[in-house]
Amino acid sequence: MKIADKIFDALTRRQNWLVGAILFLFCSLVAIRFDRTDVRLIWSDRPVLAMLLALVTAILALLWVQVERRRLKHRIRAMHEMLQDKRTESAAKWAELSPRQSEVMALIREGKSNKEICNLLHIGESTLKSHINQSYRILGIGSRKEARSLSNA
Repeated sequence: MKIADKIFDALTRRQNWLVGAILFLFCSLVAIRFDRTDVRLIWSDRPVLAMLLALVTAILALLWVQVERRRLKHRIRAMHEMLQDKRTESAAKWAELSPRQSEVMALIREGKSNKEICNLLHIGESTLKSHINQSYRILGIGSRKEARSLSNA
């Protein structure tokens, strides 16, 4: 593992601490001193320290952005893997359907009614309902709406 990866892993685990440090440093940078007749920034008489404090705050903020970007990439990669697994699982379920069940489900996905499907396939309504129920059971769905939303891999 690269040193940069180790550093990012450590910062990811302590990201809340990083945000707290950024906020503290920023608040320290804009701290105000109230005298009886005067209101001034604490760092106005030490501009070099103020610039250094601003630089450290900016560096920590940029580091936080990089950590967030890395976390987001990791989450996106995990979601892609999960989606690929679901697609593979869906394709396996579609492969379990008989040719006639696949034909019925394709017509359902086109938005055809039971009567239209019966006329197109020249089957009775009870046979059609049997195909639909078996297909729903195999695919793990319960409605036409779900059937329309499935991708036929």
